[in-house]
Amino acid sequence: MPQTNVQSQPRHVQTTQPTSSLNTTFESVPPAGRRRRQRTIFTKDQVDILDQVFEKNQYP
Repeated sequence: MPQTNVQSQPRHVQTTQPTSSLNTTFESVPPAGRRRRQRTIFTKDQVDILDQVFEKNQYP
């Protein structure tokens, strides 16, 4: 049977931290399996254009 070149999803490896780093607060640890999406930063000109479009069509 011929081999196929199918790439699998990357595997996530869980590592342990040294005891000295366990003094972090619960809030500083991100939820397991979820990454926060990076916030979009708009320029003033982009915000002005978005405001103008929203004035014309509030619910696209």
